[in-house]
Amino acid sequence: MKKLLIGVHLGSHDLNLSLYDGKKFKYIHYERHCAYKNAGLTKLNEAAFFIRKCIEVYGYDTKDIKSIACTIGERDDLSVFLKDEKTLVSKINLFENSDDCYQLDHHYAHALSSFPVIDTNNHYVNDGHGDWHKYLSVIKKDKLNDYLVEGLHGNSFGGLLQDLCEIQGMSWNDAGKLMAFIGFGKIDYDYINRFKDQDLKNSHVYSHSREFLRYSYNKGVRKDLYDISNQSNFISTLHKLYEIKFLDFLKNYFNKNESFSYSGGIAQSIVLNTSYKKMFPNMTITPHCGDSGLSLGCIEWLRKHYGYDPININDFPFIQADEHPGAVSKQTIKKTAEFLAKKKIVLWYQGHGEVGPRALGNRSILMSPQGDKNSLNEKVKKREWYRPYGASVTIDNYKQYFDLDWDSPYMLYNSKVKDTNKFKCITHVDGTCRIQTVSNKHEVYYDLLCEFEKLTGFPILLNTSLNMQGKPIVGTKKQAKIMFDNSNADILVIGDDMYVK
Repeated sequence: MKKLLIGVHLGSHDLNLSLYDGKKFKYIHYERHCAYKNAGLTKLNEAAFFIRKCIEVYGYDTKDIKSIACTIGERDDLSVFLKDEKTLVSKINLFENSDDCYQLDHHYAHALSSFPVIDTNNHYVNDGHGDWHKYLSVIKKDKLNDYLVEGLHGNSFGGLLQDLCEIQGMSWNDAGKLMAFIGFGKIDYDYINRFKDQDLKNSHVYSHSREFLRYSYNKGVRKDLYDISNQSNFISTLHKLYEIKFLDFLKNYFNKNESFSYSGGIAQSIVLNTSYKKMFPNMTITPHCGDSGLSLGCIEWLRKHYGYDPININDFPFIQADEHPGAVSKQTIKKTAEFLAKKKIVLWYQGHGEVGPRALGNRSILMSPQGDKNSLNEKVKKREWYRPYGASVTIDNYKQYFDLDWDSPYMLYNSKVKDTNKFKCITHVDGTCRIQTVSNKHEVYYDLLCEFEKLTGFPILLNTSLNMQGKPIVGTKKQAKIMFDNSNADILVIGDDMYVK
C-alpha cells in the first residue's frame, strides 16, 4: 500500500476532502456529516484537526500521509499563497508530517475535477470568483490560456446575482435560487443591444449591469422576493446578456465539435447550460461542478504528480463516504412504486450519496409527476413557491416526454415538457423541466422507475433532494429518520426498511 494522498478544499463553505492510497478512495462532503448546510472553516488550525479526524475514521494516521493538495478560501486567516494570478500550483509550508504540500489555483482544481466524467485537457471554468478574483478561465494542457478578473466592479455574473441576493436580504449562497425567475421574466432587448457587442473585459458591461440593478429596485416598486414582474425581468435580461457574451467568448477558444469540460458555480445554471450544449454538443458538465468538487481536482493532480494508478470511478457519482443502508429488495421497490402511484410522498435513502448538490436517486424525495406541488412544499420541502421541481425519467423513454436531444444523467439541463397538462407538478411556468435521465447502471432507481411505469404508464418521477429548507442533503440513517419525524412525508425507505405514517 502506498502512502496517503489528500485533496481538500479549505474554505468557509463546502468543506470537502478526498483520500487515496493507490487502491482505496474516499470522498467526504462535510455538510452531510455535520448536518449544517454550506459547512466550512475559517482558520488554518481547524484544517489540521479536520484532516486528522477524517483520516483516523478510515484507519490512517498523520504519519501515513504522503502529500496534501488544497484549495484555500479567502476568509479570516485562510490566506492565499499562490504567487500570482497565473500560477496554477504552488508548493507551500502548511501542514506537518507530509513530504510535500501544495496549493492549487481554485479554477485549476475545478478543471481537474472533471476526471470521473471526461478525459480531456480542455477546460472552461466560470464562477463567482476564484483565486485572485478570477471568475472565468480557459485552461488547456495544464496552462492558463485566458482569464477574466472580477476587479473593483465585482464584474462577474455570479457576483451580480450575489449582490441581488443581498438586496433581498438573502444569503449569497442562495444565488442559484434566483435562476427560477428566468421563466417568469420578459427580456429587455433594448438594454441587451446596448452592451452585447462590448468585450467582456470592458468594465462598462458590469457597471451598467449594476446601474440597471439599482434602477430596477429604486423606482417605487417592492423590493422583496415576491415582486415577480420586477425581479424576473431583471434576471431574465441579465441572464440573456451574459449568455450572449459567454458564448462569444467560448467561440474564441473552442471549435463547435471540440470536447471540453465546464465547471464552476455558474455551471449549475441549467438555462445557460442548455444554451452552451446546443452550441457545443461535446461539452461535458460534472455533477460536482461547484466547490464541492474541488478536493477531487486536488486529488487528481496529486495522483498524476506521484504516478499513482487512476482512481476507480465505477461507483461514480455515488461516492460520498456517508452511511450505506444495505441492499434493497425487489419487493420493497415494487411496494414503493405502488405508494408513488397513489401520489404519496416518499423519502428515499439508498446506497451511498451523490457527489454534488443534485439528488440523483439515492438521497431523494420522490412523488408522482401528477401529484400536488403545493402539498409537497407544505408537508415536506418548505421551499420557495416560485422554484420548480426536477424529474427523473428512464433513458430509454425520455425523448417521448421531453424535448431534449441528449441524455442528462446529472440533472444539469432543462427541456420543454411535451405534455404540460399531464405533468403539471414538474412543469415550470415557462413549460420546461430540469430532467435526469436514468440508465440501468443505476439499477435500484431504474427498477423503481420501471415499476412505476407498469402502474401508471410513464417512467417519470418528481425528484428533489432529501432535505428540508436550510438543511443539507442527509448523510445518515438517523438524519433521514429525523427528517421523516419532523415532516408530513408519507413513507420513508432506508435500504430495505420501510416506515409508513
